[in-house]
Amino acid sequence: MNPIPASPDHSVGMTAVDLTGTVGSSGTASMLDSLADIGTHLRAARVARGLSLREMARRIEVSPSFVSQVELGKAKPSLGTLYGFLSELDLSLDELMPGTEVSTPPAAPAVTSTTPGTPLESPDRFGLWLLDSTVQPWAAHPLVQMKGVTWRRLTADDPQVDFLHVTYEPGSESCPPDHLMRHQGHEYGHVTSGRLRVQVAFETFDLGPGDAINFSSATPHRLSNEGAEACTSIWVVVGRRSTSSAPSQDANSPLSQVI
Repeated sequence: MNPIPASPDHSVGMTAVDLTGTVGSSGTASMLDSLADIGTHLRAARVARGLSLREMARRIEVSPSFVSQVELGKAKPSLGTLYGFLSELDLSLDELMPGTEVSTPPAAPAVTSTTPGTPLESPDRFGLWLLDSTVQPWAAHPLVQMKGVTWRRLTADDPQVDFLHVTYEPGSESCPPDHLMRHQGHEYGHVTSGRLRVQVAFETFDLGPGDAINFSSATPHRLSNEGAEACTSIWVVVGRRSTSSAPSQDANSPLSQVI
């Protein structure tokens, strides 16, 4: 969901996909056609899941011809549309990286009861997978950059949660004002620097450092930086991928909460 952080340069060893056309690995910028590479991954995932162009377009609310153009590397999707692709195809950020194989969707874990001494790799009583503790150095975080926004994943791939460091450069946005994004899951955001405008349905919130927000991802939403400095934030998205479970939205609860 966001751009390159204004923190010290720790890019050595980092793998990045830049949708302006540059892919960097081990500190070396290679002029690879990253749009075509991402399009190839998206098409392979769509075909593996048995989805037609028309069905894919219907799910992410774009035209079939646009899906085709993205898959051929001839069109650049907005951040919101790219996130829609990832959600519907059950892909992680890692699977957009050059040289990676597109995985087949894993089966959802069965819900079992928890007893003392349950191994970490077993699902807990909520059906959530408890992953082994993993530390990722800053330089090892996979990231995707496009149109002034950088997503940097902060943990090893977790089918239950996207844990992201996001940067929005001045003037950048997650999607156009007339095409709000929506997908499975529930989002929790915390602004660490700069200012971020968050629109959730018909409500708009201007967040500053220390402010936090949460809302159902199924509600149309848009994030943008209307200020003059970069905004960095931390986002946790629960239940985006089809193999995971997200908190349900109570019909009487507000669409969003700002703290």
